[in-house]
Amino acid sequence: SGKTTLGRALIELGFTFYREIGSDLRARVEYSVMDRVDAFDRHVHQEEKARDAAIIASGPTGIIVIETWHLGNLAFAQARRSDMVRTYREEMTELLRPWSVHVVRLLMDDATFLQRVNEKNIGSQEALRFYREVENHQSTILLKWSECLSGIMRLDGHQSAKEGARLVQEFVQSTDEFPW
Repeated sequence: SGKTTLGRALIELGFTFYREIGSDLRARVEYSVMDRVDAFDRHVHQEEKARDAAIIASGPTGIIVIETWHLGNLAFAQARRSDMVRTYREEMTELLRPWSVHVVRLLMDDATFLQRVNEKNIGSQEALRFYREVENHQSTILLKWSECLSGIMRLDGHQSAKEGARLVQEFVQSTDEFPW
């Protein structure tokens, strides 16, 4: 299962799920996810911060899942060589502070990735290179801010969304820290 599919399955288990802002914005523009457009990265960052503030102001209960979020957005910005990298790095600890962050890294082998990319009509090998670079940046980011995280889970993308959601639920419930 993919990130959004997994998120939908988590809703069925009582989680609150927020889709990836970058993907939603990207659907409305002409350039590729791999293209450096600093204004796009700034817009994603501002939208994420606004959504964070709205979530906190609403006094939510339960477990919230946010697809990609600041940690993933920084990895994408780094892969694109965006001017926003510095801003993310300067603000990351403050962005993470209000939350009990449990990171789920969804793993996908090259063959599965290429199949999914071909379905979206993106240049396969170039996209694979780009996303593997994003993954490498993500690993470095998670190490750098590990003290701000409640846990990191690696999840195989081959199981069903229902099984993946069950494993994520077990992972999140295995800690005593909850965001609210």
